[in-house]
Amino acid sequence: MAPFKQSSFTATGIKSLCWRGDELIDWVGGGRAFAADGTERPSTVRYGYRFDAATASPDGRFAVIYERLGTKGLLLCDGRVLRELDRSFYHADAYEYPVALFSGSDGRVLLAHRPRDYCRIDLEDAETGRLLTESLDRKPSDFFHSRLALSPNGKRLLSAGWVWHR
Repeated sequence: MAPFKQSSFTATGIKSLCWRGDELIDWVGGGRAFAADGTERPSTVRYGYRFDAATASPDGRFAVIYERLGTKGLLLCDGRVLRELDRSFYHADAYEYPVALFSGSDGRVLLAHRPRDYCRIDLEDAETGRLLTESLDRKPSDFFHSRLALSPNGKRLLSAGWVWHR
């Protein structure tokens, strides 16, 4: 195993960072990219909304930019807008937007988020938007999902949320 080589570079105005291969991408900043050798590729777009966070799929092809304490997000594929994402306004200013991208067992990139109700996480095929968790029998409890994260092996989804109680 080769020793870890530390490199550094100076950059200002970074809004979010996600890995795509060996590059760091500032998706909120319009796709600005930084290579390990310090070279920079400029932004290709400017988003006119208050996006302040991003998450990316393991392969870096898909990304979601979103407003942490807001209701809007954009799903990007290779830097292009695939579709707009929304979450319920219900107490949206009190907990972070729940969203995660991960690889399914069949290799598809899956999107976990709350497109329907504040207390319900759904999974969909990121590329097609096809909902994979549709069920009439599903009755989610009064739970506020926040800051979704995947286990290192990608098989478990964690929600740093809480149950609302009286």
